[in-house]
Amino acid sequence: MSSSLLNAAAKLTYEVSIPAPHTHYFEVKMIVEGWDSTQLDLKLPVWTPGSYLVREYARNIESFQANDEKGRTLNASKTNKNTWQITQDKAGKVFIRYAVYSFELSVRTCYLDDTYGYISGAGLFMYVANHLDLPAEVQIFPPSHWQKVSTALPAIRGQSFRFSCPDYDTLVDSPILIGNQEEYAFEASGVPHRLAIQRPANVDAISLLRDLKTISEATARIIDDVHPCKDYLYIVLSSESMKGGLEHLNSTTLIYPSWGYTADKYFDFLSLACHEYFHLWNVKRIRPIELGPFNYDEENYTSQLWIAEGFTSYYDELIPLRAGFIKGGEYLKKLESKINGVESLPGNQIQSLAEASLDAWIKYYRRNENSDNCCVSYYDKGALVALTLDFMIRKNTGNEQKLDDVLKQLWKKYFVAQNRGFTEEEFLITLNEVSGKDFTDELDKYVYNCEGLPYEQVLAYAGVEVKKEPLVDNLPYLGATVTIGNGKFVINKVIRGSCAYNDGLYVNDEVLAINNFRLSADPNEEVKKYKVGDKLVFLVARGGQIRTVEIQLDYNRTPVYKLAKMGNATEVQKYFYSSWTGEKFDLNGL
Repeated sequence: MSSSLLNAAAKLTYEVSIPAPHTHYFEVKMIVEGWDSTQLDLKLPVWTPGSYLVREYARNIESFQANDEKGRTLNASKTNKNTWQITQDKAGKVFIRYAVYSFELSVRTCYLDDTYGYISGAGLFMYVANHLDLPAEVQIFPPSHWQKVSTALPAIRGQSFRFSCPDYDTLVDSPILIGNQEEYAFEASGVPHRLAIQRPANVDAISLLRDLKTISEATARIIDDVHPCKDYLYIVLSSESMKGGLEHLNSTTLIYPSWGYTADKYFDFLSLACHEYFHLWNVKRIRPIELGPFNYDEENYTSQLWIAEGFTSYYDELIPLRAGFIKGGEYLKKLESKINGVESLPGNQIQSLAEASLDAWIKYYRRNENSDNCCVSYYDKGALVALTLDFMIRKNTGNEQKLDDVLKQLWKKYFVAQNRGFTEEEFLITLNEVSGKDFTDELDKYVYNCEGLPYEQVLAYAGVEVKKEPLVDNLPYLGATVTIGNGKFVINKVIRGSCAYNDGLYVNDEVLAINNFRLSADPNEEVKKYKVGDKLVFLVARGGQIRTVEIQLDYNRTPVYKLAKMGNATEVQKYFYSSWTGEKFDLNGL
């Protein structure tokens, strides 16, 4: 028998307490009112939207118990990994208590220490099975020395740290920061915005507000300044070295190194902020049909993450360029780096973008030493496909239409008109309508198969020349990366197609000697003493045994791509470039 809530006034209340933050436990009291059944099933999600991995949040739940209105203990049992079942003789209000261990610092998980607490809703708030539509209120009880709670949930007037939400989807999509963070307000595109930044961070808040306003407004212009929010919140967490972000319905959480806001790294932060802000449209509203409503019990598969994340990755550097944070020459260097990053990995020839999207749950977020050999990033290659489609649309329409217009049409046709996502077929139809061209063959080659992207062809439209050059001048290339420590040289990756791969070096091999000479430096450097074609005998320790492996040296056959503006670009090419980047075509500074 499944749980049933028949009372129209049914609602939930969550009370979150933090009695001892240094122990890393949030304590939750969940109150279910309007329960008209003797059985109640509660669930905790196994994943969180925007991060495509089953994370098993229930592993952090402890001390689950349930009581009725008179304080009597109710029968409660766990029926599977993320479901708790409560039964009693007579229906009524139910009080549930549980603790959540929270000591994994990321934008996807809950974190608590003696300085602040961060709640990612999927990891903390249970829901009533089959009733995601129940409204709820959330009361936060912080330690007395913590003064602020930052969240996109609307505050209930007159009640400290009490918030409302219309349904569970909204609750999961509204992270909460608790502590003594700094809060600032600004307006962008006519919409109130807030910044909550958890220090320490070597960034000037006034400059950051100015730049976030510029980024936010430049992003909103892509969809004709139609902003989907009444207000918006940036949450910024500080870390030692971690970078990342997660998009939400009316907010985002960014995590960035405390001392990483230096001049040479600041653009990376702005690009990250732009990426997550652009998701307000692309993913949260303009979305593959499989990405909402969500099934929180299992994987939600889609073959279109190359659109959801790849297109966003294309714009997260293009928008800051258009907003003036970098120049076109710098942007081309970043684009050059992205092309080389994709083309240098063997997985680019093995896994299609559609496969990468579908398998994100088991491959992208579960990388191992062989991932570069068999996988491709739907972020990076998706961005390069976005560029290719953008340029082909522009070329086919005389620069009258662009990828922006495809997104605008998806926004109007599916989100605004029907409040739903789009199918793969509907994406292709919209792409064809905007461009006046049938893109079936291009998607088949570049998305559903692994054919190389036409960089030279499309970038020439904007007066950008693409050259492929040898990586080095026939120097021997081993094709294995090595961890060096305590005088040991241990292989941690072997690249498909290299001599190390073809001749049988393994990950975890400890290289002891080459040609009977004890190793004293990285074997990648040692092989450069020899010539391509030489045969070397590697002495390795493998699984406790001493083995010899004969390697015939080869060179690195991966070409390097280099981009440069054409010195003889036509006026048409220069106009194309200016329309694309937002700046004048200029040979200076490249």
